[in-house]
Amino acid sequence: MVFYFQKIISSEDYMMNSDHHVLHTCNELHLGDNIFCCIMFSNIKEYIEQNNIFIKHYCQPYYIDQISELKYSNNISIHTIHERPADVSCIHLWIGAAEHTLNWYNRPHDIYKYYDIFLLNFYNQILRTLNVPVQMQNFIFSESDLLLENEQNVNKRTNGVFSNMDFLIVNGSPHSGQIDYNKDEWDGIIRKFSNKYKVVTTQKVDDILCTTDYQLTAKDIASIGKNAKKIIAIDSGVSIGFYNKHVIENVEVVYYLNNLVPENMCSFANFKHKNHIRDLAFYYE
Repeated sequence: MVFYFQKIISSEDYMMNSDHHVLHTCNELHLGDNIFCCIMFSNIKEYIEQNNIFIKHYCQPYYIDQISELKYSNNISIHTIHERPADVSCIHLWIGAAEHTLNWYNRPHDIYKYYDIFLLNFYNQILRTLNVPVQMQNFIFSESDLLLENEQNVNKRTNGVFSNMDFLIVNGSPHSGQIDYNKDEWDGIIRKFSNKYKVVTTQKVDDILCTTDYQLTAKDIASIGKNAKKIIAIDSGVSIGFYNKHVIENVEVVYYLNNLVPENMCSFANFKHKNHIRDLAFYYE
């Protein structure tokens, strides 16, 4: 599998050549990979605005709109990967990029058992490379009040249909083989959930309420997450929006589904690892 195609410079070269007023970053991978970047951006918002630093971030064109919603600062602009000038030094923010001392493929598994702890250390490493003197204490969106404001806007637009859910189920097809996914099986299980509970999905199943019914974005789904009693989420781009304090503090449990690794994917107290939605059959049988 080919992950990215442009030549990416090393961290050392970036430090020597970068303009300290305009920083250029890129991530050519999926939506979730770029939402990771947005979490980092949210944690340096105050610093870059106070110090007149601007960030130009380049990603795939089909993610522009959703990533732009999550950038949280006018000092950050989002561009397509094709708009990146050839003569600009750019640091790659993909967690698997080999030029970084710590990356997903060389991480010590005994130290980085939890996904968010690895992400915290990886992106703190990026901030040092960017010469931004901010070190995050946990890997969650820092601008959570903006999610609250957005949740209120969603409620107004949708007449509050997402204000109270028993289960919010992120059921979109994963793009990186996170789980053994069969849509027909998932649809059948979701129907069983809906027979007993108020269910909302992110991919349409029959007449069950779905976020696509109202064209909700990744930011919108992150905002309404706190209104669910329980969340079932495939480890995917949309699910990363749940890395915010409102979901962590208000949702009873977030079942985070991924069978690529055996450990609990996140250290957050209410995040529980499961391999598959069928492991939750005790709710509907």
